[in-house]
Amino acid sequence: MSNERRRYFRIEDTVSFTVSTVDPDELQTRIDNFWDVQPVCAVRNQLDRQLEQQLADFKVIEEKMPELARYLTVLQAQIENITTKVLPGQTSSYDTQKVNISGQGMSYISDQKLTTDDTVKLCLELLSTGQGITIFAQVVSVDQISEQTPVQISKQYRTSLNFTHIYESDQALLVKRINAQQLEDIVAARSTVN
Repeated sequence: MSNERRRYFRIEDTVSFTVSTVDPDELQTRIDNFWDVQPVCAVRNQLDRQLEQQLADFKVIEEKMPELARYLTVLQAQIENITTKVLPGQTSSYDTQKVNISGQGMSYISDQKLTTDDTVKLCLELLSTGQGITIFAQVVSVDQISEQTPVQISKQYRTSLNFTHIYESDQALLVKRINAQQLEDIVAARSTVN
């Protein structure tokens, strides 16, 4: 399992999120429901990914048939307006903080003490894009923080999660965000050297 987590690069990022423990007696029902009835944010992310995949085709259409390209641009704008109305974004009541995140897991500091091997429901919003993701994850480790800083006075535990149930489009969104952040970090490092 640890080799699985290492397939993805990790970054430090600021996200908004909530974590809630899933009762073991309800776990299978909640997971079945997760796959059967996609959360609103997963539907939105899937639509965004499909539109993004069509961009290469759109460039060819734009070169060969500019009238059709203009028509498709209007349709795309209408679809985006409809999905914005029908598929609302995440709530802003989530806890916002720096986390260490990859396409397969996340670690963060919290005063909430979870138990190793528990399953949790994680709802997070990427602040860079405003896109929300709903994930079921297993608690891999919970380590008490011995040294407290004034900023983290109420935060006591570093919790690590392994994503066990995540939509492919949501995982692709996370990987894309991580790759973009790594590129930003490389550009920033090069500019400080020069």
